[in-house]
Amino acid sequence: MNIRIKRVEVFGVQVPLVSAFESAKGFKTAQKSAIVRITANDGALGIGSVEPILSPKASETVEDVLKVLEERLAPGLIGVDPTNITNLLSALDSIVPGCTEAKVPIEMACVDLTARWFGVPIHTYLGGAVKERVSFNAWIGLLSPDEAADEALRWLKRGFKSAKIKVGGDINTDRDRIAAVRAAVGDEMALRIDANEGYDAENAIKLAKMVRKLNLQHFEQPVPRDDLAGLARVRRHGGIPVMADESITDLASLLAVIKADAADLIKLGIKEQGGFYRAVRLLNIPS
Repeated sequence: MNIRIKRVEVFGVQVPLVSAFESAKGFKTAQKSAIVRITANDGALGIGSVEPILSPKASETVEDVLKVLEERLAPGLIGVDPTNITNLLSALDSIVPGCTEAKVPIEMACVDLTARWFGVPIHTYLGGAVKERVSFNAWIGLLSPDEAADEALRWLKRGFKSAKIKVGGDINTDRDRIAAVRAAVGDEMALRIDANEGYDAENAIKLAKMVRKLNLQHFEQPVPRDDLAGLARVRRHGGIPVMADESITDLASLLAVIKADAADLIKLGIKEQGGFYRAVRLLNIPS
């Protein structure tokens, strides 16, 4: 197969949100993304994108990602085989160590290009679909209890059957927000909460005990990503299943969470792992 990358185009996109959204990671009124379009020498095309993590502690902003893409990664990929994802990832790592999020749209675009080239859906190229249908989950930000309840009802009326409620601030305020949402939607919606690393273990456990009677699906990333001992404490004493999210950045961190017995569920993000290929590799680890 004599196919090579001929052109790499990089675009910054800012999409205004209908309303401002706030979580423990920060406040935003628009979604900023970096988009990459890759064209091969035979005209084959692939597109990828990434929305860098919104957080005061984030190592890569969208501006950082665009700069790395435009100045370092894109020029270094001309002539590379876009269908050999293993070699592509090695090439990306050799050009720029780290900068995981900047590499995501390139890997995604090459996977897209390759799947199109073979004439198959991306899920087929990656090993096959596990589900024929998936459900979308509504998000409710750090709103007042009344605003959160109203937001939940709007999602419910639009047909959503589950919602994630953002927490991670004052535990009493967070408790009131969760309770207001549950009172508004009754048993018609499955609810979960996400702290985005916003608590220490002690406060996370306190909140979990306050709201565990409200029938929550799980408590996502209650403590900082590196505090696996704290994550395990919340799991043991909070009374709500715990999901690890930001704690999972690669194979080593996944194994560390498993060994620490720190989570009931694992969430794998494509951008956190560096693209489709590496995320699928972690998903395929035997349970």
